[in-house]
Amino acid sequence: MKFLLDMNLSPVWVGLLTIAEHDAVHWSDIGAPGAHDEILVKHARSHKMVLMTADTDFESVLLQHRWDRPSVVRIRGIGQQLPKTSGRVVLAAIRACREELQAGAVLSVEPALPRATLLQL
Repeated sequence: MKFLLDMNLSPVWVGLLTIAEHDAVHWSDIGAPGAHDEILVKHARSHKMVLMTADTDFESVLLQHRWDRPSVVRIRGIGQQLPKTSGRVVLAAIRACREELQAGAVLSVEPALPRATLLQL
């Protein structure tokens, strides 16, 4: 899968996703740091990417437009955790929900518990 990482996530996630055989890019490498959420959603949508974030704002953009894409992976409760600490749980959730993410879904992952909640769009 292809991932677009929001500014609120460390660029280290790009490397972890790449090691797990995904394509990934951090928004700071391709867009303006202060870009509105809708810009990121439109970019991910037009490039068939999954949007990865720690925000809850992206679902409202999808609902506003009645879009079922892009899928969103929201990492909750990571605070100052390093991606290497929470990465295993997040990558396992992505693997387990691959088909759903390809079809259009919001995957909420809470590495501290660990648990994942999947919402179909």
